[in-house]
Amino acid sequence: MSLQAQIIKTLDDGVARGAVAGAVFGVIDRDGRVLVEEAVGVRALGLEQKMTKDTIFPIFSCAKLITAIAAMQLVERGQLRLDEPLETVLPELAHVRILQDDLTFKPAVTKITLRMLLSHTAGFSYSSNPKLAKYLDVSPLAVPELSGKRKDVLETPLVYEPGTSWEYSVAMDWAGEAIMRVTGLTLEQYCEQNIFQPLGIRDTSFSLTPQQRENLVGIQIRKDDGTLAPGDFSPFPFVDNPEYQSGGAGAFGTLSSFLKILTTMINGGIGPNGARILEESTVKTMWLDQAETFPLAKEAIRNEDIDINSFYTGVKGTGRGWGLSFQLNLTQLPTGRSAGSGTWIGVANLYYAIDPVKGLATALFAQSSPIFDTAVCRLFAELETAVYDDFTEA
Repeated sequence: MSLQAQIIKTLDDGVARGAVAGAVFGVIDRDGRVLVEEAVGVRALGLEQKMTKDTIFPIFSCAKLITAIAAMQLVERGQLRLDEPLETVLPELAHVRILQDDLTFKPAVTKITLRMLLSHTAGFSYSSNPKLAKYLDVSPLAVPELSGKRKDVLETPLVYEPGTSWEYSVAMDWAGEAIMRVTGLTLEQYCEQNIFQPLGIRDTSFSLTPQQRENLVGIQIRKDDGTLAPGDFSPFPFVDNPEYQSGGAGAFGTLSSFLKILTTMINGGIGPNGARILEESTVKTMWLDQAETFPLAKEAIRNEDIDINSFYTGVKGTGRGWGLSFQLNLTQLPTGRSAGSGTWIGVANLYYAIDPVKGLATALFAQSSPIFDTAVCRLFAELETAVYDDFTEA
């Protein structure tokens, strides 16, 4: 059976068993050849529109890679510094305080750098942090950071001393803010000029156009009985009415376009069309394990309780590192993905993986809640296994 036939069968099986209502999956190699790209199912339950390769997704935290690429371009140009205090660009960072367990504050001693923001070692968190949730008076399951309001992202305190731990956070929103400050452009304007246009991408943005909205995917909710039900984007108000452009979660686009961006991370900064958007040395910097750069944060970075690979492989002990915006796996995964590969997610069950050893990038775009839906994770593992089995046979 050809790889394409195997992928179609696996996706169809996923729809049949209720893992997804619809999804798009794709594989691209470092030379920019799309090996497989298939869409199955429907855009939303209760609607007749089929899922297609042109379907627009809120890509949520997959946007962090785009923001990191933009920030590193500005490092190359000398407009940002990776390891110098960023308060020269963002004066607010000089005044952020650390939230204590008793909900009092203490000043931070260490200056926050861009590297800390890109590696989630700056001291910020999300409201899923129990201490921060208590301070904000929200449920840890709430996501006020996706409200589309600037204050809900950039006015939250630190939860630890910068550089001393690792915690997934709003740090990439601060990085996006730095990009806008030094360039005088919106995040969308900057990325359009320096990432999207050079790579030939025409359908990715940080705000929905009317045409994109017509092609927007719907979201499903996994019920207690395991079935999917129609949902809406009310938990994610930024989808309908963003007040600012979020570098951490605010982009929209197709899987096709995201594959082009992934190619640059396995081809030394060069896209499928031959356009260079990053120097090879910069890409190598993004792949460095920041556990070695921040020894005080090493234990937190290595914490396998939050290893996303274990969610879709069911295996712990693969080793966890962190690059500049994505997780690293330190040993080969059961699916066949190489040691030293990278991966990350979007909260509505979007998954990508980048393998610089074998020169492959894969992505599965679904749209359901909650995050790390077991059924979707299993589907991604099955798809990735099929890809690597075919690669080995070839």
